[in-house]
Amino acid sequence: MRPSRKDIAIFLISFTTGAVAMYGLKVGSKGATQVQESANFAIRSHRRKDPDTHDGSLSLSDSTGGSRYGDVVLGTDLVVIYNSVPKCGSRTFGDTSRKIFKKRSIEVTRYSLRHENRIEGDRIRSKSEIKRLIQGVKKPAYVQGHGIFTAFDDNPRPVYINFIRDPVSRMVSAFYFSRYGDGQIAKVPLGARMMNMSIEECIVGRRDQCTQPSYPQIFCGFNNRCGKDLKWALDQAKSNIDKYYTYIGITEDYEASLKVFEHVLPDLYYGTTEVYQSLLQEANNRVVETKTKNKQPLSQELTDTVKVLLAIDYELYDYIYNKHVQLKERFGID
Repeated sequence: MRPSRKDIAIFLISFTTGAVAMYGLKVGSKGATQVQESANFAIRSHRRKDPDTHDGSLSLSDSTGGSRYGDVVLGTDLVVIYNSVPKCGSRTFGDTSRKIFKKRSIEVTRYSLRHENRIEGDRIRSKSEIKRLIQGVKKPAYVQGHGIFTAFDDNPRPVYINFIRDPVSRMVSAFYFSRYGDGQIAKVPLGARMMNMSIEECIVGRRDQCTQPSYPQIFCGFNNRCGKDLKWALDQAKSNIDKYYTYIGITEDYEASLKVFEHVLPDLYYGTTEVYQSLLQEANNRVVETKTKNKQPLSQELTDTVKVLLAIDYELYDYIYNKHVQLKERFGID
């Protein structure tokens, strides 16, 4: 009796998982990369031919002892949590996500991590509010908004994703956005003293907006220690990223990041790069309209100063960026 495509796919997945366990998969090794790519090809090919066979999620685990970062997650019946970092392209990714879900007729319910009924400066939800929100979502669900990481260990866990950006570049965009806004949103109200301050004065004066690290606390969580001990917060952030996140894209390498999303969440995001490119061709597209206005480059001296002040942000950024490079290599993305 000739085996079906489904039987072949299951065999390939089982065989590959065994090979990974036997040889101890390490991201970046040539042999393991080939094994992983073979598994991904088999999975994607089978999915496209028989899409109704996957109604859950499957993770191809590595040998790092519990890390889910970069694992392939199949199915659409998921809760995706995107606690977006400000000024890292979240609106663009949200627009792209909505377009791809609609194009592929995936009925995803949208929720916001921000409390839209509150005034602008007080919209980030508390830990208890986030927990109530996530516990009440209707799957499949896409939850987005600026918010602090909150761990959920339910089985199956939510799928955590994000984007991150070079810290100096993000700080410059955040500063000018607070002054001038963009084509979609008016400037964020600031005190008169800050409104009259240049970015050079903001940096030299050591204003929090320009010199205070923020990445570790966003990924660390709500523990009181996250805001008091930056080194501890950094270590906790790395641990959370490894344990909970599926992938964090790099804003400066946006299209390559979308391609990684296509690999790690294929049933949700396959074809996303093409959708994003089509958005760029639309008249009055938000990808262009929502870019921060009136940005001016920093001098090299000020850039060097900010890099020192944001050194701990750079340590976490580099940690995530290296993972991004490894996944590009694993999936054969230029």
